[in-house]
Amino acid sequence: MARCGWALAALWSLATLNPVTGDARPVVWTVEAMRSQAEVVPGGLAEYVRERDELLAERDRLYVAVEALSLELEFYQLAEENLSLRDKLARVLGADHPTLTTHTGEPVALPSGDGNSAPQDHCDGTECGTMHEEAIGLYKNDDTIDCSLVQYIDQPSCGQNLQPATTAEVSACAADLCAQLPKWGIANGEGASLMGEGYGYAKKKCEVRSELHPDGGEMICTATKGAVRGVEVKEKVEMSLRQLKVKDMFRHAWKGYAAHAWGENELSPVSRRGVSGGIFGAKMGASIVDALDTMIIMGFTDELEQARAWVDESLTFDGDSTVSVFESTIRFVGGLLSAYALSADPLYKEKAVELADRLLPAFNTPTGVPLGTVNLISGVTANWGWAPGRAAILSEFGSLQLEFAYLSDVTGNPVYREKADRAMAAVLKPEGRPKDGTFPNFYNPNSGMWTSPSTTSMGAYGDSFYEYLLKTSIYSGESSRRKIYDEVILATAAKLHRRSGGEPGHLYIAEERNGHVELNVMYHLTCFAGGLYALSGLTTSNATLENQYMRDAEDITRTCHESYRAQPSGLGPEAIRFGNNGILPDDKDGRYQLRPETIESYFYMWRTTHDPQYREWAWEAALAIEKHCKCGVGYCGIKDVNTAHPSGHDDVQQSFFLAETLKYLYLIFGDDDEFDLSEWVFNTEAHPFPINKSSK
Repeated sequence: MARCGWALAALWSLATLNPVTGDARPVVWTVEAMRSQAEVVPGGLAEYVRERDELLAERDRLYVAVEALSLELEFYQLAEENLSLRDKLARVLGADHPTLTTHTGEPVALPSGDGNSAPQDHCDGTECGTMHEEAIGLYKNDDTIDCSLVQYIDQPSCGQNLQPATTAEVSACAADLCAQLPKWGIANGEGASLMGEGYGYAKKKCEVRSELHPDGGEMICTATKGAVRGVEVKEKVEMSLRQLKVKDMFRHAWKGYAAHAWGENELSPVSRRGVSGGIFGAKMGASIVDALDTMIIMGFTDELEQARAWVDESLTFDGDSTVSVFESTIRFVGGLLSAYALSADPLYKEKAVELADRLLPAFNTPTGVPLGTVNLISGVTANWGWAPGRAAILSEFGSLQLEFAYLSDVTGNPVYREKADRAMAAVLKPEGRPKDGTFPNFYNPNSGMWTSPSTTSMGAYGDSFYEYLLKTSIYSGESSRRKIYDEVILATAAKLHRRSGGEPGHLYIAEERNGHVELNVMYHLTCFAGGLYALSGLTTSNATLENQYMRDAEDITRTCHESYRAQPSGLGPEAIRFGNNGILPDDKDGRYQLRPETIESYFYMWRTTHDPQYREWAWEAALAIEKHCKCGVGYCGIKDVNTAHPSGHDDVQQSFFLAETLKYLYLIFGDDDEFDLSEWVFNTEAHPFPINKSSK
């Protein structure tokens, strides 16, 4: 607690000093004085404004300091409990973290004899517990292994009974260790180090060293995948504390929804009421269904039990309402299927089947490409009236295949996959498409013709079509689908990729509108492309393509990060505009609507590169959301990111904030084996499905 106590004391002294004068006058006194000065002293108003701005800047700095210290304090509060280091870390790292050895105290010399004498009782007659023997191992650069075996008592008060091992035991340990370490992913030439600030390698045989306290402390030695990547306990704890913060954000959002909008689609946090209708068409508990897998992943067991009961008793599709086929698929069918994949609870699968069956009439068109809406009772279908020529939208009909394929796999009913595949086959035909190999945003499901003049986008109306071309190929393992994806995405990049003026110039993805490319603007929705390219590079077997994808992934993600950094609020606008000197403050659409796309790209970039900057960028975004978007009983979008103190909120807690934004923030601070990208694929609403290995 010493470090934390010192830091809190320093923070208190900062908070009570006047940051302008340096004396101990309270800040409120300074403000009153400045008001008086503004009234009676010539030029006082300008001085008041200057001092006010300095105080606001100091407030921002202190806010960040408080956030960091509050996270540190959470960990040290665990230390106040009477727990061994193993148990403390288990609280933070997870109880099943594969620790090799941990114990307390300096080794005690063995009595003379064969070296196998029982430990002496130093517990005042109490039971000392069970003797344990565990191994410490280190791969060295010369491909040899140093092994040690440590014996210890599992009762903390008996830590002084630690015994060194005999030579024979160490030899036996080495043989066992050589067999075990590869199971944890450790290969020759990689080091399994002690984790923690100030620790060294456990190279010395038959010894446990005390590193934390001179009078006998605790140490931990691991041979996990994380340790091999050089992750130390300090970093691991820091990332785990960040996960705790994200969980706290989810808890706040969920409590507000549960208290004021239960069963509605979304929460209005300021008005403290629920809202339904809109893109969902009916009151269907969108926030509940969208958040099911997030609760499973974060371990919210009580909240999940409450949500499951609502799904069982109240989620119905019998209302006479017209719904979006796309939104119903990605949020509801996808959310239910992901919850089923993570829990094996048949209720979620049954509900997914019930809804998917109500959506099938939308596919009854001459081409098999579904219309945009369907009435859940009558089955009457239609396209959106605002779409050009009442056409179907590329990102909507092109983003159903993953959910319908997985539904067929878990039910054994092929009809869902067949419907989705027929629609995609019709769209992929070259007839009527631009000769440059790109895809316009609008398609007539009755005539099979694309609208003209061409409108092409990797943002609104196009985005998840490209995402699903890639992800369905990953899910199915079909090389033909992957070939189509590579051809389409490279053609689209050739058409829409641009660099802004100035140095070094930002790579951005423009949009074609009515046959003309709109320059110097990219939209927040398009920021998912950094993650798309990273996943493309991760999953291709072509080294040239991998390099190209990763370069573009890095550049696009950096552009989106710069759009956040360029705004005083630290949050990115709906529209990113470029000038000769970089990214401009947006004076046309400076909203931030709790969107996940940039954070999603941080997640994929971290997983594919392990460059820590992506975790730091994600943390900056989390703190900015917490600072500016927390409103009422939940979180809202803000109306203007181009101010350090946004005051206007949109009063909508989007369901995707629970499903995507917070989930990606949580996962980026976790281990790679939590949703390994070779085992799982996320739909466009961040609902994970297990990859179909049987088809490969």
